[in-house]
Amino acid sequence: MKSYVTTIAKMLETNVEYVIPQFQREYAWQREQWLPLWDDIQNVAQNIANSTGHESVPPHFMGPIVMQQRQGQGKGQDSYIIVDGQQRLTTILIVLRAFANASRECDLWDMEDRFLSYVQNYDGQEYSPKVRHLYRRNYNDLKAVLEMYSAGTDMNSRMSRCHDFFQTRAVEYIRKCQNREQGCQDLLDVLQHKLETAVLTLESNEQPNKVFETLNARGEPLKQFELIKNTIMYEGNVIEDENRANILWGTRENEMDHPYYGRENQEGERLDRFFADWLTSISRNRVSLDYTSTEFRHHLTAVKNSGLDIGHITRQMKQSAEIWRKVQTNEFPESRPSTTRLLAAQTQFFMPVVLWLWSEEREIELSQRQAVLRIIESYVVRRILAGYSVGEGIAGNITMMLHTMQSNLNAGRDPYEAAYNWISINQNEATRWPSDNEVIDKISNHPHEMSATRRNMVLHAIESRLRIDNGQRPISSGFQTPFLIPEGEVGLTHYPIEGRATPTRLERRNRIVKQLGNFTLANTNLPKREREAEWEVKQEALERRGRDVLLNQRLLRPQQGAFTEQDIIDRSRWMAELCIAIWPREQE
Repeated sequence: MKSYVTTIAKMLETNVEYVIPQFQREYAWQREQWLPLWDDIQNVAQNIANSTGHESVPPHFMGPIVMQQRQGQGKGQDSYIIVDGQQRLTTILIVLRAFANASRECDLWDMEDRFLSYVQNYDGQEYSPKVRHLYRRNYNDLKAVLEMYSAGTDMNSRMSRCHDFFQTRAVEYIRKCQNREQGCQDLLDVLQHKLETAVLTLESNEQPNKVFETLNARGEPLKQFELIKNTIMYEGNVIEDENRANILWGTRENEMDHPYYGRENQEGERLDRFFADWLTSISRNRVSLDYTSTEFRHHLTAVKNSGLDIGHITRQMKQSAEIWRKVQTNEFPESRPSTTRLLAAQTQFFMPVVLWLWSEEREIELSQRQAVLRIIESYVVRRILAGYSVGEGIAGNITMMLHTMQSNLNAGRDPYEAAYNWISINQNEATRWPSDNEVIDKISNHPHEMSATRRNMVLHAIESRLRIDNGQRPISSGFQTPFLIPEGEVGLTHYPIEGRATPTRLERRNRIVKQLGNFTLANTNLPKREREAEWEVKQEALERRGRDVLLNQRLLRPQQGAFTEQDIIDRSRWMAELCIAIWPREQE
């Protein structure tokens, strides 16, 4: 590795191309990085303005850039792979374009060309950016910014926002100067002479992928999915081949439709979650989010030892990723309603089982897959209804269940039977599958301890069961869950306690109004005055906003002239019987 110090301008003044390879991150700088860069440029420009020339002003160091010369390109220009520093180099190119536009906006036309001379190469026929991203989306975004927003440009891309940020500030700076042309020249002097970097060039036999990973371990840590991507690119020997990169990892051309990528995934949290779930389904051991890249390397070694290559892994990975995405977005009808309810129950640990069941490497009948999910759904929801935890202990128990299912499958037996027996044998409170009596007692006689989201899921499931029993289609999500008797003083006013309101009776009231039977469904949210109203007004509100809800049919009967604590208890018992029917414990 060789090193030297130079200015950014000298790196850009010749006919040169800097290539951002496939293993690199996308352009990720935002205002929090742009603002200190602008402050540095502005401060140095002001120092130049207050001195006799730029020669007496000390330079500003931007940080190192690591690169490797590309061999045999035959384009009549030097070409380098950028291993580290692409965020800075890309941003400076955008800054030069932004300052050129600022010059024109300030009627300094001669200055515009002086900034632009550092932005693009010209081979006698066409212009091309001096920085070329191999990922298509970043390539298109940068090209559009440098060519000033060609057709189809994403005007809200990070690169576009970067350009607008620096152009706005450059215009403000130039217009504040007594001599606008000199102010613009000072900005140019900063970019030409004062932005220094230490360039480290790799030898031809050094692996840029590995250097990239090592360097980034010292700065902002790479996310687990970025480490996995880098491993895939290294094993696939991908530096520049866009087609090969797309085959192994995936294209960003249609980002919103990609099984891995989406605007909401830009920070990588969902990607890391997918890889943890996928690797758990393969190893049948729970993989932590912090160790997915390590587990991936172990899996890669095992696959290579079996004679398969990285292409086999990525094909398997993409198939699982597509299923994972569809389940998360409720677009996988084969796993509904179980996965819909489990997600609504705010659980994620069932996903490795889904990926295991639907893996192309296993021939399992759809009915058996769905039956296993119904067991997990019953197990999780019954624990929620009975007031038990559904945390790490349950996640570990369900992951261990994968071992028994795989053993049954290897022996030619039904994985459903293995799943049922595994969950049934656990009788300690930490992992038990609650009985009918436990669920009925908790719902009928105790306040529920569910979050609003989980309570909403349970009420939707009850309503769907009532509709199916009535020959109707089950409902979708979106219904509101109002209470019937309000808590506190308002409830005591419109729904008084029988007899004297003693501390014991008040405590009993506070418990009862938290039971499941005190909640129902409505098409829209009830206004506060209707939520807290006396029973006759509330009945009228439910008539308007929830008449077609079967949960409300008993409440709207003429003989239901009042609603009392005993009605909540009776309704809770009725709901409890429905719950044990929806989530049975008996073997199918």
